[in-house]
Amino acid sequence: GLIGLPVAAWLDLRDLSERMLRTQASEISRIIDDMRGFYGSDVVGRVLKADGAVTATHNYRDVPGAIPIPATLSIELGKRISAHDGSVKYRFISDLPFKGREPHQLDTFERNAISAFRANPSEPIIEASGSLFDRHVRAAAPVVMGQVCVNCHNSHPDSPKTDWKV
Repeated sequence: GLIGLPVAAWLDLRDLSERMLRTQASEISRIIDDMRGFYGSDVVGRVLKADGAVTATHNYRDVPGAIPIPATLSIELGKRISAHDGSVKYRFISDLPFKGREPHQLDTFERNAISAFRANPSEPIIEASGSLFDRHVRAAAPVVMGQVCVNCHNSHPDSPKTDWKV
């Protein structure tokens, strides 16, 4: 009777944990496949087709031989990753998008994360919600630009902010 309850609960939780780990492993594998597919078609494929100079730009699809800049790469990968009916969704967001980019519709979590990152860009923000059996976890991580990105943002005519610092 009652003595078997803790063992049954432990076995059930162990099975649940194993299923979650298998789901996560499957999702990570799918994400890596998406990244590899994107890199093959939208980076390497474009470089190999380019006859001569290669450039990196946000509108790479409109420029022969161009490859995506890091932000565009992240946005496009997010679209591919999120297009699947999986448990992982990815968005690369900013409250300062370049002119010509659709503004992101930020929710409260995203707005709060951006504010927190401006105060302390070293810590990710993680939020868990839902019930014991239907948990949702959201994570936001800051993107700290290096000198090459800062130089581009500060000199690009479509950049909404031109006084970035490393």
